[in-house]
Amino acid sequence: MKKTAGTMFVLLALACRPLFSQPAIEKQSREAYSRNCIYFELLGTGLLYSINYEHRFAEHWSGRVGFTAYSIPGFLLFEPAISMDFLGFPVLLNYLAGSNGHYFEIGAGVLVLNLSLNGREIWSGMDVNGQLTTVSGAAAIGYRYQPTNGGFLFRIGLTPWFHHGGSKILGGLSLGVAF
Repeated sequence: MKKTAGTMFVLLALACRPLFSQPAIEKQSREAYSRNCIYFELLGTGLLYSINYEHRFAEHWSGRVGFTAYSIPGFLLFEPAISMDFLGFPVLLNYLAGSNGHYFEIGAGVLVLNLSLNGREIWSGMDVNGQLTTVSGAAAIGYRYQPTNGGFLFRIGLTPWFHHGGSKILGGLSLGVAF
C-alpha cells in the first residue's frame, strides 16, 4: 500500500511539473506586446479620414473597426447644389510580420458606407434626395511602428478599395497611441 501511495505521489508531482516550469515564463515574456490602439487615419480605408480602434488578439493578428463621417458641400460638386453625406465603418483583419515595434502590415476587410445625396440637379431642376448603403472590399498593406510596451503609433501604406465598379488604390497615414 505504501509503495502504491508513493508511486501515485511521484506521478502526480510529475504531472504538475509543467505548471511551474521556467520555459512557460520565458515564452510569456517573449510574447509581450501592446494589445490595443486608437489612431486617426488620413485618407486610407475611410476614404477621406477615419478614427479607428484596433485590438491584437494574438502576437501577429489584430482586428480593427473604424468610423468616418463627413459632408461634401454642393458648391464643390455641382451647381447649384447637390451635397453628399458619407457615413462609413471600415472593418479589417490584419496580419503583422516583424518584431520589436517594427511591422509589415497586411489586412483585408470591408468598408460599410452610407451615402446620402440632397439638392437640386442643375439641368432638370429636379430635387435629388437619395440614400445608398453599400459594402465594398478594403485592404491595407504597409509599414507600422507600434512599440511593444505601448506609446506612439505610426502607420503608412497603400489602402486598396474594391467596389462593384472596379477598384482604386489609395494611400493612408495614421497617427495614434498603443496601450
